[in-house]
Amino acid sequence: MWRPRRIPRAACSTHRASRGVTVIEILVAAGILGLLLALVLPAVQQSRMAAMRMECSNHLRQIGLAGQQYHDTYGFLPGYQMLYRLFPYLGLRDWFDAGASDRDFGKWHPILLCPVDRLHDPVESSGPYSYLVAGGSCLHCGEGIFQSGPAMDRGVSWNEVTDGLSSTAFFSERRASLHFPVFPTTDEAGIAACQADPVRCVWNLKSVFGPEQDADYIAACRDPQQRFDPHPARHDRRVYWRTASSGYGHLLPPNTPSGYRGYPFETSYWRAASSHHAGGVNLLLCDGAVRFVSDTIHVPVWWALGTRSGNDVVGDD
Repeated sequence: MWRPRRIPRAACSTHRASRGVTVIEILVAAGILGLLLALVLPAVQQSRMAAMRMECSNHLRQIGLAGQQYHDTYGFLPGYQMLYRLFPYLGLRDWFDAGASDRDFGKWHPILLCPVDRLHDPVESSGPYSYLVAGGSCLHCGEGIFQSGPAMDRGVSWNEVTDGLSSTAFFSERRASLHFPVFPTTDEAGIAACQADPVRCVWNLKSVFGPEQDADYIAACRDPQQRFDPHPARHDRRVYWRTASSGYGHLLPPNTPSGYRGYPFETSYWRAASSHHAGGVNLLLCDGAVRFVSDTIHVPVWWALGTRSGNDVVGDD
């Protein structure tokens, strides 16, 4: 006997209206998105900083090439105003031909400034460039690529770099000084800015340190109890053509606060190499190679890199 086929009740029922999203579901989704952002943003920031560090090292390579071209032309490096005299080989012939002037205070160009430094300073900073020439490793040595003392047109030749071009520093980085107009509108403001970022300032120290007291001098620069206020080192006003602001020293390890040794001559003010990169500085060698040097580099190795004719050997560490 034929019977009608039963249709399942579910097939006959009408579809229910779609259910709305609950508050709990929204909170869960927001939590997942927040977690993803927390995981991704540090990686993005690290990639950005790594790209800036790479751009900074490329600037140093261009300065190295400019130095090689200058040496090929004249047979020696500039004796003073090192960076300024390399301008024609850095695509800055117009700046060089215009001559040096106090009106150029604060003038800057992208090739002269590490992009990370732009994050920490306004364009009108008193330190419009990030790269200084190597000035030796000890008090009154004068054995670096930059020779302190009377201004001379003729500088060092590669033949005088007897330690080897691949073992001798040419340029490195230096954070812009906090001594001039951007920050210290009052003495209190200047001291506060230096205390917030002590590496950027030259400090008065509680002791005087002579030629045989280099290790004690380094320890005092690192000790906040030995730094009692910023020294008014006006030569640290960084204008690209100023002779007195042309060098950094290898006596102090990278990213160490700089201290005034207590003697009235220029090498009392040697500034340490420094940067806003995490953990070290970019270092240009005389052969044109750029290396990233850790803040924890063995100090004698750092000293050896600063000399051009110290008969020292730089190892792989």
